[in-house]
Amino acid sequence: MKIRIVVLALLSIVASYGFAGAPKVEFGPDGVAILNLKPGTKVAWMSLTRTNVSYHSTVRIDRGIEVAKQSKKADVTRAGADQSRSLWLVAAVDEDIAGTAIAPGYSASPSPIDVVAAPGSATIAVASPEVELMYVRPNGSAWFISATDGGLGDQDHAQDTVITISLQSLAKVQGNPHPPQTTAAGDTILMIDPRSNRMTVVKVAQ
Repeated sequence: MKIRIVVLALLSIVASYGFAGAPKVEFGPDGVAILNLKPGTKVAWMSLTRTNVSYHSTVRIDRGIEVAKQSKKADVTRAGADQSRSLWLVAAVDEDIAGTAIAPGYSASPSPIDVVAAPGSATIAVASPEVELMYVRPNGSAWFISATDGGLGDQDHAQDTVITISLQSLAKVQGNPHPPQTTAAGDTILMIDPRSNRMTVVKVAQ
């Protein structure tokens, strides 16, 4: 099954597809606050920050898992990162909420990242020259990979515009257990293409 999403992001409001709801991301000078969460909710997040240096730009990718406080928010601190040029993807591990957010005044590509993720498969296929991917299992954990078409993380090592990712090649986030062997309906996939500022959050369908 081919899953598509058109990313919608206005200021700090998170846009989502196929989920019961979406949190809100509040941008600050040293990080963000992920709002509208139940206390104790674990939320997986991934961000891209682009910094201009002389005649080129550098890209910083961060990822992690935070737990919502009694104030119903999870704080993510990233000292030294320019929050004004950042993209964020978030997915609750134990709630059906997820989406994307763009720093106010910054922009992302409106084009989605296509992915083929059929339940029960040991691989997922991402149509992108490069991808930063996080895989979230509801009520379970989260894993990630950095991959390029025909290179690192691409199982078939062929430059064919598609990155084939084995779930077993995913790395754990913050001491989580080993990745699942196969995909399952309801799993969440967060993706950023750092070359084009495309980003997508999708759920593996039935």
